[in-house]
Amino acid sequence: MKLGGYGCLRVATYYYRMRQEYSNIIVVLATIAILYGAFATMMQRDLKYINAYSSVSHCGLFLLGIGMLTTTAMTGAVMQMVSHGLMTALFFAVIG
Repeated sequence: MKLGGYGCLRVATYYYRMRQEYSNIIVVLATIAILYGAFATMMQRDLKYINAYSSVSHCGLFLLGIGMLTTTAMTGAVMQMVSHGLMTALFFAVIG
């Protein structure tokens, strides 16, 4: 998932004009991913599924950061990707 987020970040930095045109769509889709991941997580009983579905919600957070079109939001998106990668790996280690 982090590789896809990094790819979105690289495309967004190179194609600034396209990013301006589609930023509203990116923000809406990211919000849907955040809410879908959160509601799907609340319905799960197994810890591995809870971790997996919450990852969908976290990926929506860094997609939202990319869609916000500011340097601060992109920096936050990168920080979210790094922290999510560490956190998810540790959660799976504890669950397993």
